[in-house]
Amino acid sequence: MLVYNQHKTYLDNHDDNRDPLIAFTANLRKEVLVWQLAGDQILIGMDANEDVRDGSLYRTMAALNLREAVTSQHGLTGPRTYQGGFKPIDALWVSPTLMGLQCGYVKLVPRFDHRCLWINIPTAVAFGHDLPPIASARARRLKCQDPRVMDCYTELYLTFLQQNSLVQRAFRLQEIMTYPPSLSMTKEWEAINKRRVVGMQQAERGCRKFRTGAIAWSPTLQLIRDKIEVWFEGTKKERKYPVVFYEENQVVWYRECKYCNYSGSVRRTQHAHTQRKIHKQRAIRRNLISYRSRWRGRCVGRSYWQRKD
Repeated sequence: MLVYNQHKTYLDNHDDNRDPLIAFTANLRKEVLVWQLAGDQILIGMDANEDVRDGSLYRTMAALNLREAVTSQHGLTGPRTYQGGFKPIDALWVSPTLMGLQCGYVKLVPRFDHRCLWINIPTAVAFGHDLPPIASARARRLKCQDPRVMDCYTELYLTFLQQNSLVQRAFRLQEIMTYPPSLSMTKEWEAINKRRVVGMQQAERGCRKFRTGAIAWSPTLQLIRDKIEVWFEGTKKERKYPVVFYEENQVVWYRECKYCNYSGSVRRTQHAHTQRKIHKQRAIRRNLISYRSRWRGRCVGRSYWQRKD
């Protein structure tokens, strides 16, 4: 009653005739609305001095979409929270985003007249978290099923170990090792391990070449590829192999190409012509980034004007 009388005196001095409990509930409601509009998660611990399972405060909190955490999690038949009472009058009012978390009451102790309420809120829920970037899947060069790749990897890795004397350093460290290891021993082992990881990565980069995905595609490169493929497919006819094309424009080129249907000096001339196309392809591959950038710029320009129309 002491706090109640203090609030009553304050309200009377400011010409406010409201009951202190009604004024407190109205002021709390106003503050909770401000917090909710700001996007905050709400957690209010309170000695309500009334049954938190039903009552005026319960209805006010329900209207604000706040729920009592302990009774919602464990049911309405919980123990008393006050030494001299027989019902729960202490509460943890939480936002719906905090429902379902671990919570409960601590046992009543003689030194205190109220139970302690607790709730376990993970740090990520309370303060948010920054998700790590999604790592894109990359093919590994090291293939344990291929003996050739394994042999190449092992040879490169052993060469790296010999060049950096990692095996000798590891043996020397093993001879003087004590338990627990000293600070200098720990630093030496970490240095050896870091160099070993570098060697493994270097050996993996050199054990196998990727045949796909390493070239930036562009229409200019694809055009010269298709024309070269037409020539090589045309030569199959002379060797009695079936001629197969997967692109319609390649079929047209093959039908119109006189070099793919005749032999002799004409075919030798076409072979020289194809060699020039291969050299042109190599020149294009040396400037893949510029060709791809120009192609992407044309694509962006077309999509812009189409959207503008």
